Amino acid sequence: MNILFYISNIDKSTGGVFQYSYALLSILSKSEHQFYMYKVDNPEIQELISANKNLHLLEYNDYTVPAKIRILKKIISKINSVSHILKIKKYLKSKYKIPIIDYVVEKYKIDIIHCPFQYLPETTLNIPTITTMHDVQELHFPEFFTSSQREYRAINYKKAIDKADAIIVSYLHIKNDLVKYFAKDEHKIHVCLLDMQNLWFDKFKKSDILDLKDYNIPENFIFYPAATWEHKNHLNIVEAIKILNDERKIKVNLVCSSHKTEFYTVIENKIKEYNLENQINFIGTVSDKILYSLYHKAEAVVIPTLYEAGSFPLMESIILGIPVICSNVTSLPETIGEDQFIFDPKNPNDIAEKIYSILYDKELKKQNVLNSAKQKSKILNNNTITIIDNIYKTLANANT
Repeated sequence: MNILFYISNIDKSTGGVFQYSYALLSILSKSEHQFYMYKVDNPEIQELISANKNLHLLEYNDYTVPAKIRILKKIISKINSVSHILKIKKYLKSKYKIPIIDYVVEKYKIDIIHCPFQYLPETTLNIPTITTMHDVQELHFPEFFTSSQREYRAINYKKAIDKADAIIVSYLHIKNDLVKYFAKDEHKIHVCLLDMQNLWFDKFKKSDILDLKDYNIPENFIFYPAATWEHKNHLNIVEAIKILNDERKIKVNLVCSSHKTEFYTVIENKIKEYNLENQINFIGTVSDKILYSLYHKAEAVVIPTLYEAGSFPLMESIILGIPVICSNVTSLPETIGEDQFIFDPKNPNDIAEKIYSILYDKELKKQNVLNSAKQKSKILNNNTITIIDNIYKTLANANT
């Protein structure tokens, strides 16, 4: 089959959506189907596409539309008469009522449109569609979203959910939300956790670990890789660092990577209020090699998120064998597998105590690493390609 894998314009600033899309595309590159993408600017995804014969990057230009329209657009750039320009623009506008996706679908004989995030591109064609719903967090934490963000999600998420012939989710709790809040037919919602294979860090080995002193990273630190969205709960880990300073009389350094959102200003102000500028370092989005080095240099990874459909940093820490502790929310307890390594993310004292334990209790740290070795095998193989292939075949047969 020919699949339009719609990942236009995503990059690392989209956080888990980018990681998910990249990981899924890596898995699909081993399938028997052909996958087409356009408007992909990210160099890592471009590299993945060029390395696999069944992945195709389409140049996004006017060759995807009929020749008559291409010629008229060239003419319009060369004439000076305002009246002629307006007439041609009116003609083009009427023609462009047909979504550009329709031209792509027809030109490349696309059988299915698959979008790995909460969206579906416009099309007038009767073609099966798949979307991935990563979460409906706004229903659980509306206070983390502006009114316009909630409005966008309410309109566009519902549109994608209603329109999709199949929805993929990573965990059962998301499926339950879609059935409860959107009345979606549960038979059209498929729980499919990605195989954590062919990952971004597989290209590195221990000899690639960098000396992070060159990047002003302290020798000893805990690590939290997450964009500064409010639900990522950076404020409470800052509170926990202060508690460790004041009550435990220990100085713990925290390094945070990934995209800085508008909420970062609130976090920065809290760090300044507590005079923790010398202990907490937000370094923004970094290269894969630096990120790989940060994981391996960290004394532990701490994931205090308030909501998470599925945590890539948690799974990456487990696979890499890095000591890790996390919140007791959504899928995280299931992923880490042992209650002794989880904490209440709304309780900074609980976070502080778990940080103290993972840093200073050698037996607990040893058990943590052993637990990760056990959980790793569960994460690596989830039969992803078979599940998605069955979804493709079911949709294709229903459309014949």
